[in-house]
Amino acid sequence: MHINFKYFIVSIGAIFLALGVGILIGTSMGSSVDIQEQNAAIVTDIDKQFKQLKEKDDKLTETNKNLLAKIDNIKDFIAENESLLSDQKLSGKKLALISFNEKANVDSVKNALTNAGASIELDIQIKDEVLNTTNLEKINTKLSQKFTKKEEVISYIANAIKNSSDTSSLASLEELGLIKVRANNGTYDTVNAILVFNGSTSSGKTKFPSLMKPILDQIKEDKYTVAIATSGENVGLKEFSKIKVSSIDNIDEAVGRVSLIDLLASSNIIGSFGNSLEGDKLLPVGK
Repeated sequence: MHINFKYFIVSIGAIFLALGVGILIGTSMGSSVDIQEQNAAIVTDIDKQFKQLKEKDDKLTETNKNLLAKIDNIKDFIAENESLLSDQKLSGKKLALISFNEKANVDSVKNALTNAGASIELDIQIKDEVLNTTNLEKINTKLSQKFTKKEEVISYIANAIKNSSDTSSLASLEELGLIKVRANNGTYDTVNAILVFNGSTSSGKTKFPSLMKPILDQIKEDKYTVAIATSGENVGLKEFSKIKVSSIDNIDEAVGRVSLIDLLASSNIIGSFGNSLEGDKLLPVGK
C-alpha cells in the first residue's frame, strides 16, 4: 500500500496559505480587535484541520505497517514451503528459456522448474553483441548471408530458435558470439511455454523494442509466455504487458518462483506480479 505523503504536505501548505490570505484580508478590513478575533478563529480552525490530517496520516501509516507485516509473513511461509507448494505442478510441461541478461544466474529458476516436474527443452542466452552494428560483414561471411541491417540478423536468430532441431544455425550463431546455447533438445515445436529473462537494469527498457519484442513476435506464436526478472532489475518489464505477456519482478525470491510455477500451471493468467509498485499483485490467482 502506498501512502500519498505528497497530498499530506500539499494540504498543510494550502492551510497555511489560507491563513496568510485570511490575515491579509483581515488586516485591510477591520479594527485591531476584530483582526485579533479573526486571526484567533483562523488559527483555531487550522489547528483543528492539522490534527485531523495528522490522525489520518497516523492511521494510514499503521495500516501500511500492518499490511507489510502480513506480506512478510506470507513470504516467509512460502520460502519455508517452496518445494511443497510447487511439487509436480508442472508435470509434463516442456519449457524454453530465452535470456536477454548476460549476467543473470538462471540456475535457481531452472531448479525450481525441474523440481516442479517440468523439462527444459531449450535454454538460450541472447548476447548484447547482437545489437552491434559493426559486425555485419563478419556475420554474413560466417552464415553465407547478405544482411544489410541488424533487424535481419535478429530475425535469423528467431528463426534458428524456432527450428532448433537444425543445430547448425545455432552453432554458427554461438561461434559468432551472438548467443550461448545452454541446452537444446531440438524439440521447440513441442514446447508448451516460453520464459523470457529480462535485460539488466541499464538495458532492459532499450532492449525491449529493438531486440526482445522482435524475437518474441516471431517465436511466441500461441505459446504461453512469462517474462521474469530479479528484484531491482525490472526496468522495462512492464513493457511485456503490451504484447500480452505476464511478468514477475522477484524471481530471485521463493515467492517469485512459486508465482512463476502457478502461472505456467494455469497458462491463462495475464498480469504483472511481484514486489514493485508496477506489480498488480504479489501472487497470481488462478481462474
